[in-house]
Amino acid sequence: MSLPLAVKAAACHVRNLRTRLPFRYGVVTLTRFPLLHLALDVEAADGRRVRGFAADNLPPKWFDKDPARTFRDNVEDELRAIASAEAAYLDAGRAPRPMFDLWQDAYGECARRAPGLGLNGLTAAFGSSQTRRLIREEHRLARGRGVRRVPTLVIGNRWMVSGLRETGEYRDLLLACVGKLERARTPALERLVH
Repeated sequence: MSLPLAVKAAACHVRNLRTRLPFRYGVVTLTRFPLLHLALDVEAADGRRVRGFAADNLPPKWFDKDPARTFRDNVEDELRAIASAEAAYLDAGRAPRPMFDLWQDAYGECARRAPGLGLNGLTAAFGSSQTRRLIREEHRLARGRGVRRVPTLVIGNRWMVSGLRETGEYRDLLLACVGKLERARTPALERLVH
């Protein structure tokens, strides 16, 4: 049985990154790309809350192969898909529900909105899958470690189960992660097409 969750808040931001080496796929050679960071607050039926985090690349020509569309067009489409999914999950998750039910309603809403937003089906599904993956993965990992109905999150690839660590340990790990983000360079978007 899935732990019923309500989606209380979602936020995202984008950082621009540089690849270590050029990465070629299809007609694109990627040297820089935006990385989407998503934070999601969920609440269990008993009122306990947890914030989870996920990140994913926003690659050009991954979901939309139209040669007339630019890298910027592709990224803007992916961001519209994320915003649409955020709204759909917040609406579908107003009250605690099993993950599958929440996903099914939100995914359907994302697909319904896609044409009006000028999104193809793959791009619209990306927005929904990014949010769903975050919720599902945290739930799966917690259950796999024997955690039942306890808020958990992953910070810097370390499992942080609420109540099992000292508050200072959470704080130190968060500050270390934030420090890494602040030191990261933020180059502008760049596109090379062969």
